[in-house]
Amino acid sequence: MNRIGFKAILAMLILLAAGFATSALAGSDDFYPNSAAWTVNAVPNGSITNNFSSGANGSSTLNVDVYADDSLGVLSGWAIVDNSATGGTDTNYTSRTVTFTGVTTSKPAGAPDVVFAAITSCDVYSASSTCSRQISFTAPNVVGNYQVQINTNGGPGPGPLSTQQLRLNFSVAETPVPEDIDTMLTVDQQCLLLHAGDVDLTATLEELVSGDAIPGEDVDFYLDGGYIGTESTDAGGMATLAYNVDALGVGDYNLYGEFLGDFPYNASNDSATLGISYLFVGFGQPINGDGTSIFGGRVIPIKIRLADANGNPVTDAAPTVWLTSYSSVQGLGTELEKVSSVSAADTDNIMRYSATDQQYIYNWDARDLANGTYAVVVDLGDSPTCRSENPYAIITVAKKK
Repeated sequence: MNRIGFKAILAMLILLAAGFATSALAGSDDFYPNSAAWTVNAVPNGSITNNFSSGANGSSTLNVDVYADDSLGVLSGWAIVDNSATGGTDTNYTSRTVTFTGVTTSKPAGAPDVVFAAITSCDVYSASSTCSRQISFTAPNVVGNYQVQINTNGGPGPGPLSTQQLRLNFSVAETPVPEDIDTMLTVDQQCLLLHAGDVDLTATLEELVSGDAIPGEDVDFYLDGGYIGTESTDAGGMATLAYNVDALGVGDYNLYGEFLGDFPYNASNDSATLGISYLFVGFGQPINGDGTSIFGGRVIPIKIRLADANGNPVTDAAPTVWLTSYSSVQGLGTELEKVSSVSAADTDNIMRYSATDQQYIYNWDARDLANGTYAVVVDLGDSPTCRSENPYAIITVAKKK
């Protein structure tokens, strides 16, 4: 072998040795955690401390106490750092599946291990791959500090991959015992027409001091002491019971509501009036509704019409007729006086129903009445609470001397 040939072979061997040395120095890529976001009972919680470094193990600490059986979640982010010695060239592999497992590494004495929901795997194709994984578990029921560790395993593959761990730290505190909260239940008064059918009976439940509505609690309803139903309060604290009033006659009924209490809320109750009234249609002729009626005879006919909520005539009422003074300045007088009748068909001062005319009639004996202005008041005998004033007609008596 001549000197030139030897030198060429030697140079080739040096280059090959240099190439082998470069391959030996090439490091594996690192699959590592680089972010974490917590939720407590599905609500994001930003009070956390994260400690992450490129290519290294990481940790994330929740800085607020949680309570037994709270649902905790961590959305973890993972990345790959390229450790190839060729300056940015990915380690030579086509794909690799990284698997995740969780283990409780620190807990109070006697506490159970943290149980993880399924943590899915992540496919890694190159040193530019990233992935996010949801880690979900329930806070144990033993007070103290916990650390759980998420381990990764790169599994078999064509290129080297070093996997790191994510440590999650949190504390379980004593579940606070809420204080008793006084409540106030308000039952709404109901003023209804006879035969109104299906109506809504309502009651509102709220905290006594703050006035905040209390949703999702049962309110029991009673009418004159008889149970009629139970409904739950809505978001505004209102319980609404659909009830048919067609079987109720006119008058006042006691509508009672009761909340039996549900920790931490104390019980409360309330009552209101459910009033049923007639629909007063008006006075009939010869009385004018505008107060212009003038009478000079001995008999004044009083006629009225009553109906129910559907406009049907009411046939079984017992309205009574009364007389009082009236002035344009002072209005109605304060004393009512029974009227009398000249008709043998009338009883006392009670109006009688005429099926033919579909109205109530009373023939008033006005012979002894002095000239002047009066108010004829008809007491319908329905709800005294809901009918604040009985209907009346203004008449003028002007007898010829």
